[in-house]
Amino acid sequence: HGVLVGYIVFAVQTHIRFKSTLYAIEDLYYVVPDYRRQGIAKRLFEEAEKVLKTYNVDYIFATTKTYLDRSGLLEQSGYEYFEKKFAKKIKE
Repeated sequence: HGVLVGYIVFAVQTHIRFKSTLYAIEDLYYVVPDYRRQGIAKRLFEEAEKVLKTYNVDYIFATTKTYLDRSGLLEQSGYEYFEKKFAKKIKE
């Protein structure tokens, strides 16, 4: 049997304004350190996309942190840069 070396998680929901649009938001993915830089993360995204298509998902959204930029992975997987997102912590 195979060994679990990574996983990816998406939340799927209808758009808040466009109720007929179904989209998936990538929440997290992880690859065991010894298996990184072998294309596994890219395969996780590819396989997830196949599954999400079976659920008639229209769009997939994924973000990257400024301190852990994975833009290259996303671009190689066909994602396009289209938005800047900002965050502000307000709880002290």
